[in-house]
Parts: sequence; structure tokens; C-alpha cells
Amino acid sequence: MLVHYLAEYNLASTAPLDLVMFEDAIAHLCRAARIMRQPMANALFLGMGGSGRQSVSRLAAYIAELTCMQIEITRTYGMSEWRDDLKRTMMKAGAENRGMVFLFSDAQASLR
Repeated sequence: MLVHYLAEYNLASTAPLDLVMFEDAIAHLCRAARIMRQPMANALFLGMGGSGRQSVSRLAAYIAELTCMQIEITRTYGMSEWRDDLKRTMMKAGAENRGMVFLFSDAQASLR
């Protein structure tokens, strides 16, 4: 079933995921999808770089039929852009009544 969702995601996405469905990845994906299906849910995924947190989060959001939003850090990105991105995401979630997943990494969290 999860392989089917992964294949569907890869067909629909401009950035396909290259995931290997081993036992731990399946368990993490199922937990993430279960969390995302709950109303008013939130989660914080911690782990080493390259461990698949973003890929699992993206696929779990797809399974839960949520929209993923990820910020793009540039040289000029600062607190003003952060507020605008957060505001845009909140408007989609609240005013448009859309389920949203707001993804960002630890590197993106250290704005100056």
C-alpha cells in the first residue's frame, strides 16, 4: 500500500522521492501519517541529516491529503520574509480551510 502511495506521489510531484521502504521507514511513515490525520495535529521530527525526515514528512502529508509548504532560504531572506511565509501558510490553513504541513529544517530555523 505504501509503495502505491509513493508511486502516486512521484507521478504527481515535480520533485520525486527516492525512498527505500525498510521496516523502520515504514514505521516512521505510518506514525507521521497517523499524526497528520488528527485534527489540529503537530509534530517535530528530530534526527541526523540525511535520515529521511523531510521525505517521510512529504509522503505522509500526501497520504493525509495535506498541502506541504517549505520555505526557500536565500541570501536576502530574513524575519520579514519568514513572517510573510508563515502568514501565507496560516491564511491557507485558516481562511481557505486547507490542511497544511509547514516544513523547515534546523538550518532554516536559524534566521538572523
